[in-house]
Amino acid sequence: MDIWPPVWNQFLPDVIVALITGAAIGLALDLVQRRRTTRQARSDAARYWSLLKSSLRAHFRRPLHPHVDSWDFGAPLGAFVSAVHDEPLDYWNALLREPSLTATIRVSRTLDLLQSASQELRSASTGAVRLTRPAYVAVTQLSERYREAENAMRALVFEIDVSVARISFADHNLSDDQLLYWARASLDERSVVAALDEYKILVQALTSDHELLRSALAER
Repeated sequence: MDIWPPVWNQFLPDVIVALITGAAIGLALDLVQRRRTTRQARSDAARYWSLLKSSLRAHFRRPLHPHVDSWDFGAPLGAFVSAVHDEPLDYWNALLREPSLTATIRVSRTLDLLQSASQELRSASTGAVRLTRPAYVAVTQLSERYREAENAMRALVFEIDVSVARISFADHNLSDDQLLYWARASLDERSVVAALDEYKILVQALTSDHELLRSALAER
């Protein structure tokens, strides 16, 4: 004799089939909804990135150039930093995987690192020119002489003619060779060498990505 009445014998399999079918339909609907949501999110990200990209063109029309009066190589991109600061670039990039967006993120991060590296190098070079001041350098107008020596350090690093590093002040009695000797001695200081290694890597990375973006954002 069956424990379950005939109606119950059929009821349980029907319930199991219904549950499995319902779960399958629910998963399918959830997958469709997720895909629809992802497509919409990707479309929104593409639209917002396109608008931002158009506004960024002005920041990448000219190549970056070093200057002898500052270690702040990324200074011309200050407005770019402000423009992208509050934008969800990483979220957009996860959806779009666009090379120009990826490069924009790298430039933004490199600029943050470069700012810190520039400050460290500035501090190291300021101390180095004081420690290595040759005996033939007069003690008058030392602030101007130190500034000129730091300019000469940057001229050597950036391969700029030392004449550009000269500043005008009274009692200007150093030759270019004497100034370069002082600058080289300062660059050999341990604190400067350590700071300069990181700085050069960041400058190279920034220059590379900046050129990539100049090409990608160029109006056609």
